[in-house]
Amino acid sequence: MPLNPTVPAAPSAPPAEEKAAARHRGITPPRLAPALQRRLHGVHAVKTLRTRLAATTGALLIAAIAGVALPAAAQPVQPAVAAVEPPAQSLSIAAVAATPIVPVVRDTYTAVSAPKPAAPVAKAPAVAMAAGLQYPLPLGSAVASGYGPRDCAACYSNFHHGMDIFPGAGTPVSAMASGTVSSASPSSSSAMGVSVTISHTIGGQLVTSVYGHLQAGSMTLSVGDSVGVGQVIGLVGATGNAQGPHLHFEVHPGGGDSVDPYAWIAARIG
Repeated sequence: MPLNPTVPAAPSAPPAEEKAAARHRGITPPRLAPALQRRLHGVHAVKTLRTRLAATTGALLIAAIAGVALPAAAQPVQPAVAAVEPPAQSLSIAAVAATPIVPVVRDTYTAVSAPKPAAPVAKAPAVAMAAGLQYPLPLGSAVASGYGPRDCAACYSNFHHGMDIFPGAGTPVSAMASGTVSSASPSSSSAMGVSVTISHTIGGQLVTSVYGHLQAGSMTLSVGDSVGVGQVIGLVGATGNAQGPHLHFEVHPGGGDSVDPYAWIAARIG
């Protein structure tokens, strides 16, 4: 199919140019109607305004871009600041003068001989005493068997004429009052074992006290010896007919029958 090339039309010259060319050729162009002339003038004014607006807008845009770029470019480049390291710290300690060591002055005493130990102080037994009368053993000593009737198959009598006091073997036994030894048995063969009997005068009355089952060798008195109140006459033992170490103690007022010895003493000294 043959192609029909389209020949582009020559651009039309603007009305003013066309008029000038026609005058040059001596051709008088036809006069346009007034209404059409006004339209042509309006179109020409619009085109002129568009061109001016485009130029103004481009100028403003270029000025705006230049205003933003120029200050940034005008700012001087700040040189990089190197990091400053803090100064190194140091601690100095002033030297302290050493305190001189003062030698200790020692004494010059010397021991010539060891001091002699002090002599032991004898302690009296804790016994009650009044008007020349006292208990033969320390207060609080245990009583193994009291005064009075008792059931004892191994005893020579079912009536106990004294008290069996148990303060412990070897406890010193004291005379309850001053007097004279009326009987003394250093032998252990008898039922009372090592024993001693002392006669006293108490309140104008004869009173006899008996101390039996004393430790062998602890009683050295003889008949007729005088003793004082509180004098040690022997040690607690288990000689004779005794099941264990204890003191058999009796009191016979008027030299007759026995009485409860501790009750009799307590009635007089409390």
